[in-house]
Amino acid sequence: MNSAAGAIHPFLADLDRCLRCGFCMAVCPTYRETAREEYVARGRLNLIQQQVNPLPAPFITKPAAGESSAAGQHNRGCVPPYRLQVDASDLREPLFSCLACLACESACPAGIPITTIISAARADFVRRHGMPAIKRVAIQGVLAHSPLLVFGARLASFGQRLLFQNLSRGSADGTGHQRPRWRLPLIARRVLPRAARVPLAVRLRHLPGPEGPHRRVAFFPGCLLSVAYTDVGIALHNLLAKRGVAMITPSGWVCCGLPAQVHGAWATARRQVLHNLQIMEDLLEAGVERILTACASCGSQLAHHAAALFVNEPAVRGRLARVAERIQDATAYLIDALDFQPGPFPVGGSMTVTYHDPCHLVRGLAVHRQPRELLRRLPGIHLVEMKEADRCCGGAGIYFLEHPDLSSAIRRRKLQAIAETGADLVATACPACIMQLEDGLVEAGMKAEAVHILQLLDDSEHPPAEQRRYRSRPAATFPGTVRSASLDEKVAAATGAGHASSTNLPFRV
Repeated sequence: MNSAAGAIHPFLADLDRCLRCGFCMAVCPTYRETAREEYVARGRLNLIQQQVNPLPAPFITKPAAGESSAAGQHNRGCVPPYRLQVDASDLREPLFSCLACLACESACPAGIPITTIISAARADFVRRHGMPAIKRVAIQGVLAHSPLLVFGARLASFGQRLLFQNLSRGSADGTGHQRPRWRLPLIARRVLPRAARVPLAVRLRHLPGPEGPHRRVAFFPGCLLSVAYTDVGIALHNLLAKRGVAMITPSGWVCCGLPAQVHGAWATARRQVLHNLQIMEDLLEAGVERILTACASCGSQLAHHAAALFVNEPAVRGRLARVAERIQDATAYLIDALDFQPGPFPVGGSMTVTYHDPCHLVRGLAVHRQPRELLRRLPGIHLVEMKEADRCCGGAGIYFLEHPDLSSAIRRRKLQAIAETGADLVATACPACIMQLEDGLVEAGMKAEAVHILQLLDDSEHPPAEQRRYRSRPAATFPGTVRSASLDEKVAAATGAGHASSTNLPFRV
């Protein structure tokens, strides 16, 4: 890194604004577990600054020939020919152990874009020192090419019965959780979502839309919902169709770019953001009123964080800003735009539910009230707030692969808060959080299960398979219900039927 070039260059003035006040220390999950200065925003920014502009070392001078270093310092005074330099080995772990949970930014009195600065410093680090091979394959290979992601999930779906134990009995394709039967490389015996043989885009293609005049929204599913938690997208489709809203899901979406951005692959992230930006602009021009997300990280990236990739390109930043005004999390849309009122039977029996705030939803998109309001409106649901509901769970995408011990330690605090509520279910709005929480709940032997809030809300006559676990009897027919039964049969016998496209855009309208 240097002050003349690199991704960090536009943020040098922000580095100088750090007050070293330590407010970030009170909220940083990694600092709470390690109590080490380099694991908090203040320390990380200081290390980055030392890379950009090393401080002089006045008491260190170069010894003369045959003279010891100590004697040289004593005999020649304080003329500094050296400057202190932070080695790559000293910077790597503090820099890449940040969760990007945004907690430090919410506490920073100077308003420093800490997460963006750390991401930029990672980009410069990767440019100089490269990226580990496995991470490069995942981020710049599989996630960067949607067909590879879908093919990989389909391939995994065939082998998972042999290698994994299904922990969600009776679950359909692309739903439920599983655990390796033996310790596997990288993941050991971690609980993971079951891969989908049929991706979400294909399942959605064969669902009926609302009857008669309707509103239109677009849906950005992201990677995990596309190939694993596919029932979440089905649940959202059912919820919207029942309320007269057609959900358009273009086939051309790629990863939102956040994994590439936060791990330093900025060139890859830029390509992904620009690709999705064009699709979003076309959608809005075609008349959709909102672009909805059901993944907190995707929504936060599309609405805010992607702009840092184009800090010197005002035209692109202007396009992103215009689109950002129309991006909304699905829970916020259900409350703010549709004033969601559940049908007569969304959940069977009585159930205690607690809610975990995903970092990028509560701090990235400022969505806090709406998910709780949705849960309070569900009959049979008793909502109990957990302590520190907005504290990071330690998930952060693939963080558990790079920092398993730290990830588990951070999650342990969250599991304790869940246990104190006595909840049957932990609802959240981020698939990465579900994956992290479910693994912890199984490992700890707790009774609670993690679930996406949309799965609880689906009050259609025939909800997706994953959500049926939370019903004690068949749903009553609700006026205006759009029937979505026999989805598997529809997909199997599909002939491409659906709403006719009225434009040349790569999506149905």
